[in-house]
Amino acid sequence: YYVELIPIEREIDVQKALACGKEALALAERIGDKHSELQIGLHNANTLRAAGNNAKALAELERLEKEAQTENERIILAGAYVAKSRVYESLGEYDKGVSSGLLAASSYAELGDSVGLASALNNLGNNYLALGNLDSAQLCYGKCLKIADLKRDMNSQANSLNNLALVLYRTED
Repeated sequence: YYVELIPIEREIDVQKALACGKEALALAERIGDKHSELQIGLHNANTLRAAGNNAKALAELERLEKEAQTENERIILAGAYVAKSRVYESLGEYDKGVSSGLLAASSYAELGDSVGLASALNNLGNNYLALGNLDSAQLCYGKCLKIADLKRDMNSQANSLNNLALVLYRTED
């Protein structure tokens, strides 16, 4: 079930994704796989956020924050911080988005996960940009570009350059 969640979530067939997630969660609970339970919860929260159900997404993310306590679950916690930052961005609560984004960035940095760090920094930059804090947004996007360059990830390079152009555009206003 877990493998099926990823493509369904991206298509945003919310009912199908959540039903599949419910089945996968039941299976993970039956076999006692706490890590998978939390990971499925993160996918469900992201599906709810993408569908615009921010209140339920936040509730699920807050549950994950309380339950993800072991060293092995830190990557899920970092993902929950990124997702929470995106929810707050969707709600226009950019200060809260920055707070969650900072937690995500520091978590991924501690884990040595450069791909997760780039995602967190990109989202953090979006929240800073929305607040009009252009220097901080530029710093975040610049770090994303450095990571993308090191990884030779052309899609991330293009995204980072686009975001840096947005900062420049806002600076000229």
